[in-house]
Amino acid sequence: MSPGTPMDLDPVTQVTILELAEAASRLDGLDARRHALPERAELTRLTSERAAQRTSTARLKLSAQDLGVDIKKMESDAAKLRKREEEAEKDLAEATDQEAVRDLRHEVESTRRRREALEHHIADARDMRDAHAINTGIEADDLAVRIRNAERKLADADADLLQQISGVERRIGELRDSIDPRVLKYYDRVAAETGHAVARLNGRACCSCFMELDASTMRDFDVLPPERLVKCPECGSYLVRPSTLAAAGKSDR
Repeated sequence: MSPGTPMDLDPVTQVTILELAEAASRLDGLDARRHALPERAELTRLTSERAAQRTSTARLKLSAQDLGVDIKKMESDAAKLRKREEEAEKDLAEATDQEAVRDLRHEVESTRRRREALEHHIADARDMRDAHAINTGIEADDLAVRIRNAERKLADADADLLQQISGVERRIGELRDSIDPRVLKYYDRVAAETGHAVARLNGRACCSCFMELDASTMRDFDVLPPERLVKCPECGSYLVRPSTLAAAGKSDR
């Protein structure tokens, strides 16, 4: 096949090139379906959620560390109050002066209230710290399970498409091996330039651009021999006509 007008190519080779072009189109469609699988979108969403969760977990760990420092300080303060309370109780037990007894009793009660309030805050802080740790672990485990399930569903959905892709790729290899290298080189160049080098003429419609050809063009095509190469006047793709398919022993679809 070489540039120039008119050009002839035997019908069998034309049909082989048509099959190659249609196989390449099927391969593009299968690749597009693979990338558009809802299972793939779900897995992408979950992996993004995992990334966000890890960032959140890192922040929570820092918060937990800060909370741990606060708890230790409160525990130290509570220990001091406990010691102060014990000393006041000891002094109260030994006191005989009524005024001293009154003051020491007030000291014991005041210190006890402060200690109990602080211990309550310590308990709340510990619960908060533990809850963060438990919830973070549960959320991470739940997300890991959902990701594994999503990966399995994607693998199942992908398997059939991959099998189809493998079959089409194998067929493309067989077709390319059967075409004259010079013809194949020209086909590859035209395909790279136009995106679709060869298409089927289905009735009056070009199967590349899906435009219907006018009656005058169809009459011109009808009088040409099967080996004559023709182009779609709309998109420039080479068209394989029903007469060419018939000459190659292939029926039009």
